[in-house]
Amino acid sequence: MYGPKDHFEIVKSHALGAFIAKISDAKKHGKKTVEIWGTGKPIREWIYVMDAAEGVLKSIENFGRFERNEIMNIGVTKGISVIELANIIKETVGWEGEFVLQPEKPDGAMKKILIVNKMKEKLGWEPSTKLREGIKKTVEWYAGNH
Repeated sequence: MYGPKDHFEIVKSHALGAFIAKISDAKKHGKKTVEIWGTGKPIREWIYVMDAAEGVLKSIENFGRFERNEIMNIGVTKGISVIELANIIKETVGWEGEFVLQPEKPDGAMKKILIVNKMKEKLGWEPSTKLREGIKKTVEWYAGNH
């Protein structure tokens, strides 16, 4: 999950928040490179915070359609590689530097994508915010608040 008011600390945040902070900082200070841990190949799924909140509200509204203690994922079912994500943020921020991959650092799991069949079936709902649109909103919020 990502969006305005996210964690953007390089050490504590997840990749998307850290990339926004690192790339924005690189642009601000005229840095030519930004380091990315790992190979850049892992695939991650990202849901915009307002879509996640809407999904939770939809699940509350439709609570009667669930079995007792039923678990349901809320997600977008589409992943993007870490390096593709970094490049979208680079483009959104308007930074013209280069990424330096650090393949000796850990990648983590190679693929993290949710199965959301229940979400679609029981809620009749899917997240509406496209990744580029959500990143743009998040970058704009970050630029105005950091």
